[in-house]
Amino acid sequence: MIYDVNIYIDENSIGKTATKHDFLEVIINLLKLSSAFKADINGISVQFVLWKCVDLEVKMLCIDETDISFLSAVNQILGTDIKRHFKNVFYDKLSKVWNNEQVHCGDTLYELTSGECVTGGTFAECAELTISSNKHPIAFVNNNVIHGASATVIKGWEEEIRQSIDVELADIEVEPRVWLAQKYNVDDYHYDPTSDSPPTDAQSYLRDSSKYIKTKFINQGRIVYSYPLKRTFHVIDNLHHGQRAHIEVWDRFGKHLGEDDLDGNRVADADSSKNNPAWLR
Repeated sequence: MIYDVNIYIDENSIGKTATKHDFLEVIINLLKLSSAFKADINGISVQFVLWKCVDLEVKMLCIDETDISFLSAVNQILGTDIKRHFKNVFYDKLSKVWNNEQVHCGDTLYELTSGECVTGGTFAECAELTISSNKHPIAFVNNNVIHGASATVIKGWEEEIRQSIDVELADIEVEPRVWLAQKYNVDDYHYDPTSDSPPTDAQSYLRDSSKYIKTKFINQGRIVYSYPLKRTFHVIDNLHHGQRAHIEVWDRFGKHLGEDDLDGNRVADADSSKNNPAWLR
């Protein structure tokens, strides 16, 4: 079982880095955080997924009173080893640009309790995800600018009913085991391979609501999920359990593509006898 810990870099606070020392401190803290969230706990893998604003690389900083872009600062200020480690994290294959999957509304005002407008930024995205998904987003900030365990985002215009949302801030001293216990009931998500019952949807990769969407289709009493990005259908095979538990996968035309394990790895090839399932006709 793999848990993704979603870390969103707050481009606005990072942009307020004022000295080379502060900039280096921000980078080191990010590397410490990424290291903390790469762990295996009782067969459960905790995976660090970094999200960044599309404009972060070119974000202008004023370091020691010199205007410089974020990426130029990385190249000029960081030593060779730190730069290599940073780029391995920043450009890791799991690293994403949140703007591509933005869920917050650009027509809604989001601001911190300090009064700073964050409508188009990371805090707006984290606030919306906090109330609308199971991602538990964490905002990575320049802690010389924003302090504490959380930051409160106020959603809505002044003449409307406004909503207060607490966004968790990154803690470089975090213990992954404790974090998991606080955010999840792990037993609800971890399938016992000796079980004599089939897994729940939450005990498989189908729990990722940002990718897999419930459909109106039912197969063997189980909800069929769609994966819009690849135009595929996925459903747990309700007739198998334990070591044989798996998920059946079809394309949008009903052609069987194969069987996946609960983590999404292909474990069996396509079976033409399963083409054109009854629920899709």
